[in-house]
Amino acid sequence: ASAVPTPQTGISIPMVATPRFVRKVPEEAELLYTAPETLFDEIVRAEAERISQPEQVRNRIVYDSVGDPFKAEVSPPSFSQGPDARPGGVGFQPRTELKSHLAPYYTPTGPDDRTLFFESRFESGNLRRAVQAYEFEYDLILNPDYNTKSHTQWYFFRVGNTRRGPQYRFNIINMVKPTSVYNEGMRPLQYSCIQASKGI
Repeated sequence: ASAVPTPQTGISIPMVATPRFVRKVPEEAELLYTAPETLFDEIVRAEAERISQPEQVRNRIVYDSVGDPFKAEVSPPSFSQGPDARPGGVGFQPRTELKSHLAPYYTPTGPDDRTLFFESRFESGNLRRAVQAYEFEYDLILNPDYNTKSHTQWYFFRVGNTRRGPQYRFNIINMVKPTSVYNEGMRPLQYSCIQASKGI
């Protein structure tokens, strides 16, 4: 098998290979989402509870793409050594270190720990940080697109340790859009490895 090429992203942060997906066209189209009439009131009430009961908010960082400074496995950047290898010249390019596995930022303490773990250290992953607000609610911060001024209109990350039954809530707090097709019924795109293995 041919070697996986190292992503030339110009950064020195270790990355893992981009996740592979089993692609299958669904037999039936998914219906558009119809928001309940009480959605706005529920959002306002949830925000009011946060403000009035700050002691109930966990505010625990469970993921940071830059890594935990106390256990991060960050290697110094390597540079190509072409004949013109000089700062700003051809051949002087910091290369991202591609690893088969990176230690997760957060590891569940046991089977009763229902904290989600996140990962975005792969090509095109753009989740910067995940903060646990409540047991099943997380505030997410996206990395802006490179060479833009805080352009965050999409997202790509992986989540693990989910459980059947609970309803999870992700608040992308720096999603910058004056309007969105989500308002017209579009649903977030999610991919389940378990469902894919069953042909769903």
